[in-house]
Amino acid sequence: RLRNYEVGAKLRLLDGRMSVRTAAFYDTWSNIQTDQYRPSGLAYTTNVADARIIGVEGEIGFEWDFGLSVQLNGLLADTKVRNPNPDFGARPPTPVIDELPGVPDVSGGLLAIYKRPLTDALTLSLVGEARYVGPAAVSFDAALAQRSSNYLRTRISAEVATERWRLTLFVANPLDDDGDT
Repeated sequence: RLRNYEVGAKLRLLDGRMSVRTAAFYDTWSNIQTDQYRPSGLAYTTNVADARIIGVEGEIGFEWDFGLSVQLNGLLADTKVRNPNPDFGARPPTPVIDELPGVPDVSGGLLAIYKRPLTDALTLSLVGEARYVGPAAVSFDAALAQRSSNYLRTRISAEVATERWRLTLFVANPLDDDGDT
C-alpha cells in the first residue's frame, strides 16, 4: 500500500509567460515487494520492508516572444526503509539497506525549445535537453551494497515540419556521458 500526502502550488506570472510549480510530499509505503532469486536461479517475490519518502520538487518555465521557451526542474528526495522483513532473501536472511533502491536523492532537468516559422507552411524547431540523475542504490540487499552512478543525459534536435510531415535530425548523448545506469 502506498499513501501519498502532497501540498503544492502552481502560478502563472508575467502575463502567462512564466510558470512556476512546486510541491512537497510525504509518502508511506507498506509491504514493499521485490523479486529475489533462489540458488537454482528461480525467481520468487517476497515482502522486503516498509518505507517512507520525503521530498520536494519544483519547475520553472519562461516563454519569450521571439519563440524561445526554457524549463528547469528539480527533485530532492530522502527515503528511509523501515520494518525490514527478518526473513528477507535466501538463508541465512539477508540484511536490508536503509534507503529505497532506484530512488536518487537529487535529479533535475533542463529543456530549451526555439520555434519559428520559416514560411507560411514550414516551421523550424530546435530543442536541447539535459537530464541529471544522481546515484542510487540498486538492490534492497545490503550485502551487495552497489550503487548506480550519477549520470547526465543530453539530446539536441532540429526539426522542420508542416502539417503533413516532419523531418527531424537528432543527436543523443552529445557529451558522451557513460554513467552506469
